[in-house]
Amino acid sequence: MKTPILPLVLSAGALVLPLTPVYSQEKNTPAPIEMNQPQLITSLDALMNAAVTCMQQIQDKNSAASAPETMAEIILKITALGKQFRAAGIEPDEEMMQKMEEQSHLLEVEVQRIAAADFYGDEQLKHFCYDMFGDALLGDAADDIPAATPEIIRKLAESRRENSDRALADFSNILKGGPGFTQETAWQILVPNDFAVRFEYFLMRRMQLGDSQTQALEEKDGRYYDCHEIIVEVEGSQYIVQQWFDITPYYINMSKRFEEEEKTQL
Repeated sequence: MKTPILPLVLSAGALVLPLTPVYSQEKNTPAPIEMNQPQLITSLDALMNAAVTCMQQIQDKNSAASAPETMAEIILKITALGKQFRAAGIEPDEEMMQKMEEQSHLLEVEVQRIAAADFYGDEQLKHFCYDMFGDALLGDAADDIPAATPEIIRKLAESRRENSDRALADFSNILKGGPGFTQETAWQILVPNDFAVRFEYFLMRRMQLGDSQTQALEEKDGRYYDCHEIIVEVEGSQYIVQQWFDITPYYINMSKRFEEEEKTQL
């Protein structure tokens, strides 16, 4: 399942960025860890409020078009804070958890409002909302659909073999691996820029798969993966299958860029 905004700060190290801890204004002199806690909590609260405000401001087609990029930047910064919380050894207290839960609830309410307006006709916003807030939109609809067994995955891969081979032939300079139904066979997207993420959706369409229901970022052995869960039909029955994308070049490039931006603000 996807990782929603709330646990980004509290959980998986797979989602953190390689940032240095917060330092005092005195050059090369680390601030005491306890001095970092109020600053980190204040920053997190501000970012969560910014996320809520961004979604609240989606009221028409123009605001819908710019929201995914803005929200992606906010989520990236929230993810980075997670690393700093763990580096500082800060555990969320009850007040902090309650505030984040309230903010997360407000986000879900806004996402449901936007979905009721058919995402103002913006397909990118629709994909973003289903990736980040799929649980809020889908509810328990997919709970009764079983995960694909290895045999179902084998049949699905075989039925999509022509699509997979064609994609590899057409994009041999930026694509390897496949067919992506397991982490071991993840599509390797070699481009280091934002096109990598858009290319994921293009590939899923080429593979004749449905819309991504949920999405999660995972790390393994120094490589970074996007994992999408998709509902497909095989031999008349529905199953949940995964599509894995190795986006390591893009993720490392994005992390370095964000780290440089953070340094300029210190």
